[in-house]
Amino acid sequence: MYGSASLAQKSTSDQSTVSHDQWSAHLRGKIDDEASGHAWYAVIDPHADADLPGILWKYDDKPDVWPLLMTSMDHEVRMQGPLFVRLYARSPLVDWYLAKSCTQAVGILYEAAPEKSDALFEHLQNVVECSLPDGSAGVFRFYDPRIVYALIQLNETNMQSLLAGPALALYGWEFGRGQALELSGKARLLAREGLPLEQALLDGIARFTMPYAILHTIGGERGDYVRSLPFQKAFLFIDDVCATLFKAGITELQDCAACVSCSLQAGRNLFAESPVQDMLLTRGRNTSLPDVLEHISDQYISTGPRLI
Repeated sequence: MYGSASLAQKSTSDQSTVSHDQWSAHLRGKIDDEASGHAWYAVIDPHADADLPGILWKYDDKPDVWPLLMTSMDHEVRMQGPLFVRLYARSPLVDWYLAKSCTQAVGILYEAAPEKSDALFEHLQNVVECSLPDGSAGVFRFYDPRIVYALIQLNETNMQSLLAGPALALYGWEFGRGQALELSGKARLLAREGLPLEQALLDGIARFTMPYAILHTIGGERGDYVRSLPFQKAFLFIDDVCATLFKAGITELQDCAACVSCSLQAGRNLFAESPVQDMLLTRGRNTSLPDVLEHISDQYISTGPRLI
């Protein structure tokens, strides 16, 4: 139906208009096209389903599943981490992945030449185990579409090529923003584990994932209210407020959450309004953000609830 044309966004300048249904149908067609000779894999987030890894056997009685965490770890620990899963044409497992991806960060897909499959697996094992800025080891959630989206928006081309590795392409769906994602492979190979992640990169990723954190953790009646809304409506409102705050130099989670709460009460993104922006930008050293928010509440929010 869509031929070989890409439906996804590969750069920060593009704005995706493809729906999740279109994206799913496009990928379903590519996976089912056995004549291409390509191999397909999913890297499944360990939190994608409460029954993982058991859910994989529900859809395939003999699934090809390999834990990405290194073999030096305990088997049970490895199986609780991200899973590298072979996908086949007309498999119900593909339907499960595509349906789940609409509402949560279930994982990402890889399209690869069959002879590159082993190299891809070993490469991703090296990517997932990272070295944090303080020198400690960690797990890099590269398989989370929200992380892929952040790297595209940050124009981190080096990291993008590392994520795609020796695959032909990487695919994902960023469910909060409703964005199809695609990265083309550049034949990159990471020869050893311990991918170093710099603090600036982690801070950049945090800015793009912060709206999710605020939505899930904001407290009180406003938190209960916003979580009762359709997910995307609530998320996009918080995302818009956060984007405005970042431009004003407000980037701490606690500060952004307080500003989101204030905007929820106002029923609009207060911080996109010129008088409020001027107030933030011109406040003196001795004027804290809570002081500004108190002033905003007095002047710009009428009495009583005006939630979105």
